[in-house]
This record gives sequence, structure tokens and C-alpha cells, in this order.
Amino acid sequence: MASQQICEDFGGSVGFRLLQILPQIGGTTRLLHEDTAIPQSRNCPTSYRFADMVTYKPAESAELVIAILVLFETVGFEGPDGRYLAVTTRSVVE
Repeated sequence: MASQQICEDFGGSVGFRLLQILPQIGGTTRLLHEDTAIPQSRNCPTSYRFADMVTYKPAESAELVIAILVLFETVGFEGPDGRYLAVTTRSVVE
């Protein structure tokens, strides 16, 4: 992805895409997040990985609230520096 000039010295920056894939027959795939540009606040991200997923089911609701935590590493002062992103969504519980 296009990034700050200083990131090119470290191999450039990478963005991420997060898909929700429903495994049952006839299940759909939903795009939850896709980077079109790297925000300056992420500095020079070099990798992304799942860190955790937290769910909450409000009483008397058919929707499950989901927060997906993604750990991304950037170029730090003395090696990789890790930060977190949260992607939220809702899903119908049957």
C-alpha cells in the first residue's frame, strides 16, 4: 500500500482486510474492514494478526455484538512495536 516515504526503508507498509465467513451451507461472506490507505497514526505497519474476539449478547436481542481485536506491528525504536485495532460488527443469533 502507499505509505510514508520513511516506511520504504523498512520494506513498505501493509494494510489488512477482514472477512466474516459463515461456515454453514448457504452462508455468506461479509467484508468487515478493508484498508484503502494507511492512516498516519499506524506509522509503518508490517504485519497484522488476530489477538482476541469479545462477544456480548444483550438480553432480549437477536443480535450478537462482536469486537475483533487485531494486533498490528510497526517499526519501533528498538524493534517491532505492537498496537491494537478493534473492528466491531453485529451478527444475528439463531
